[in-house]
Amino acid sequence: MPVTEHKASDYLKTPEDAAAYLNAAIEEMGDDPRLLMKAFRNVAEARGGVSALAREANLDRVALSRALSGRRNPRLDTLAKVSAACGIKLRFSACVNRRTKSRVGRRAEGIDGTRSDD
Repeated sequence: MPVTEHKASDYLKTPEDAAAYLNAAIEEMGDDPRLLMKAFRNVAEARGGVSALAREANLDRVALSRALSGRRNPRLDTLAKVSAACGIKLRFSACVNRRTKSRVGRRAEGIDGTRSDD
């Protein structure tokens, strides 16, 4: 049986597909953002390539190609422009782990230990 090449960009047809794919990449990347940048490159390929995405995002093609190479750390404004051009938003959510679990739902405490209810 012949082996066929799998290209992630073949499955990223909608903004919802791209968002789900990028969220999965964020979950898997740990402390290494290169995985997310490579995932963004796959999204760019699904949208007609880096050149087309650069035009849509109003970014320099070479700079965008470098940013999505996985060898650099792009600026947040670059990610925001690329995300918007792909029809998706950058979002943040709370982490649930031992360290943050104890902080969830707590009100701000002053230096003297008193709570502020305003």
